[in-house]
Amino acid sequence: MEQTFPAESSTVQKTQSETYIQPVSSRRFDLLYSLLCIWFIFGMLIDSWAHTFNIANTRETFFTPWHAVLYTGFGAIAAMLGWVVLRNFRAAPSWKESVPRGYELSLLGIGMFGIGGIVDPLWHLIVGREVRLDILLSPTHLLLITAINLIISGPVRAEWRRDETSFSLQSGLPVLISTLLLLYVLSFPFIYNHPIQVYSSPARISTSFYLFGDILGSSGIIMHTAVLMGLILIMLRRWRLPFGIFTFLLGGMYVMVAPQHPTYGALLPLIIGMFLAGFLCDVLYRLVKPSYTELFKLRLFSFLMPVIVYSLYFASVGLFDGIGWTIHLVVGNIIISGLVGLAVALALTIAATPNLPTLQKP
Repeated sequence: MEQTFPAESSTVQKTQSETYIQPVSSRRFDLLYSLLCIWFIFGMLIDSWAHTFNIANTRETFFTPWHAVLYTGFGAIAAMLGWVVLRNFRAAPSWKESVPRGYELSLLGIGMFGIGGIVDPLWHLIVGREVRLDILLSPTHLLLITAINLIISGPVRAEWRRDETSFSLQSGLPVLISTLLLLYVLSFPFIYNHPIQVYSSPARISTSFYLFGDILGSSGIIMHTAVLMGLILIMLRRWRLPFGIFTFLLGGMYVMVAPQHPTYGALLPLIIGMFLAGFLCDVLYRLVKPSYTELFKLRLFSFLMPVIVYSLYFASVGLFDGIGWTIHLVVGNIIISGLVGLAVALALTIAATPNLPTLQKP
């Protein structure tokens, strides 16, 4: 009896492992999760706004209404995913397999954010509170931003692991929301040079700081184009995207970034311009039909999309209150944005190019 018991136990465990299938989240779950992520990121957005303008002495204390929105949003996400994991764990052979497919890294991100939320106040006590650019590049804040990216990307990974190769705006709403939030949070550490922050207007950049403004604005176009095109090209590797997705992403991104601007209430022409740019990118996508099976079309799209975006950007700025840059800077930065998009496409598709020579071992 003692000899057969371990064999029976092993067989039962093996059978359980072989028959258990890791749960797949429903799209209703994905949608609810993504809506909670909006709550979470809204807290991050208004906290950033309050820090930018030091609303109610935000920089002096941790206990603010903005942090309350941020951390209650985090708590709601953690409670939702944690409850599902605990419920599934009764039948799952391991903790990892009790997590809905695609949400494993989100669970890791929740743990990282919890740790970061504890370490951040301790960091402030030891080395002091951050001011100005320090807020974006503080090590503890970078830990929190990394964790947030893992948390909010759950619906994208869940959809990625399904069998479908396309989705509609309605069925793919969790993916659209998650991708928009990702675009914002990935750009957040260098939000200081986002084109909406340092636009090429004489009203924003005084004469004595034109060179600084030229450098900051040009570098911002390069950096944020790389983030935008990298995210879009990763999506194109997996899905055929629905018409309207670029309108949603570009317009939505500028709506989210606008409150960081000191005159955000007057940015309506620029925001409208970005919605129009997104619509034209949707038309471009429909005409070119880029895919990883036709690399020329993919790379052409990757060049033309940023050109459209920044052509509309400069046109909108010009209508807003005039362009402070020379024609050389304006046209040059439009071309550079296209070359950055092309470079990202080349980096992501070089392995797919046939007949490339490979490095031989000596």
